[in-house]
Order: sequence, then C-alpha cells, then structure tokens
Amino acid sequence: MKKPVVPPVFKPFAGRTIQAKLPAAIHVPRGRGLPVIQRASRDKMPQAMDYVLVPNPDLYRQHVKQRITHFVAVMMKVWRANSHAKANSTGTPHGMGSAISSTAEAQVGVGIYKGSFPKTDAAHLMNTTVRSDKLMHGWSPSTKQTEMLNVLYSSSAATTPQHKVDNVGPDKVIDSCMTTLKIRWSARCDKGEAVPDAASLVKEAVAECLQALGSSSNAGQANYQVAIAGVNLVDGSSVFDVEREYAIWSQEFTS
Repeated sequence: MKKPVVPPVFKPFAGRTIQAKLPAAIHVPRGRGLPVIQRASRDKMPQAMDYVLVPNPDLYRQHVKQRITHFVAVMMKVWRANSHAKANSTGTPHGMGSAISSTAEAQVGVGIYKGSFPKTDAAHLMNTTVRSDKLMHGWSPSTKQTEMLNVLYSSSAATTPQHKVDNVGPDKVIDSCMTTLKIRWSARCDKGEAVPDAASLVKEAVAECLQALGSSSNAGQANYQVAIAGVNLVDGSSVFDVEREYAIWSQEFTS
C-alpha cells in the first residue's frame, strides 16, 4: 500500500531570523486629522486600596458570583490535598475539618474608612481559611506541593472592596452558608469520600445561599436582591471553569 503523498510545506523565511523593528513614534503629516501613535509611557504607582473602583451594585453582583465559584474551587483542592495526604501519610494527617477554618482567619485587603470615599470593607471571597500547615502535617509534601498549599492559604484570604453595608448585610449571610458547607463537606472528606464533581458542589452551594438569602428578614432590601441576582449568575460555564481549574491543579499537585 502506497503511503500518501504529503505536499511540501511552504516556508518563505526558512533559515532566516525575522526581527521586527518598532519605531519610537509614527508621525503623520499635519493637516490630515490623524493621531500620532507613540509608545505608551505611564507612571508606575504602588498598588493600594486608594486606587480601587468605587463599589457599586454591578461590582457587588459579580463579587457574589465569584464567591460561589472561588469557594467551591478552593474547597475541592483542599479536599484533594487532604485525601492525598492520608494516602501518603508517614504519620497522622489532620482531617479536612481542622485543615480549613470555619470562619475567616486571614485577609489580603484592607478597608477604607476615611475621607470622602464611601465606607468600604475588604470583603472576603470565602469565609473559611485554608490552614496550609495542617494540610502538610503527617506526610512529606514536595517543594512544589508545599508551594501549592501555601498558595491555597493566600487564595482563601482573597478579598474585593465592597460597600460596608453589603459586607455586613447579605455577605454575612453567604459567610454563614460557607461555614455550613465547609463543615458538611469536611465530614464527607474525613469519611473517605472522593472529591465530588464541581457541578454537584456548585449546585449545593447555590441552593444553600439562595435559601438563606431568600428567607432572611432583609430579603426585600435592594442589596439582598443584588446578592440573590449574583448567586443566580452562576451557570454552566461557571461550573466548567471550576472543574477545569480543579483538574489542572489536581494533576499538577499529584504529578
């Protein structure tokens, strides 16, 4: 049987190195009404809370959506790391219940409470903090695994700037839901259950938050309605993103 004939590949620049030469500026003759395009030159300012956007309902709605997906993604990683620690133990690893706190123990951002800027809190994306030191107890993680677990600690402390009234209102309700879910999921992990798929965990988190927000005595307030809308933004594409993020992380963690 004859092998198929593969057509030659046209390589016009084979053996040559092509290097673009960018002019410092492109000047256009005056009078034609065209702009002068120049290289960007920007002052470098230190990142600080003073330079954040003023929170608004749209940003808060997105914050709530991100809370759900971020929480589930981090919890799945902690679940996987704890199961891996038990399978490779050289001692007595901590259970997942003690490897992640039930309430926040760390935060990255700070609030703003002075000047004309509205009172703004550093609102957590998740109300539970990963205790990376406990996840490393009872086995011998590699350098890469140690780094990945420390990143989980930082990730669990992530915040976004939100109006204080939202952070102490509907966000507190979501905090309580995350505490409930953390306790429930940790118990399943500690009984030896494998990490569930993202779809089931996201569905459970969405249902928990919608029920709690909807049954609150403040459910009719505008910011509670924004929070409910934010939870409802979590859809199939959100689940796909969480599942993909977890799959990549898990493969790297165990390879």
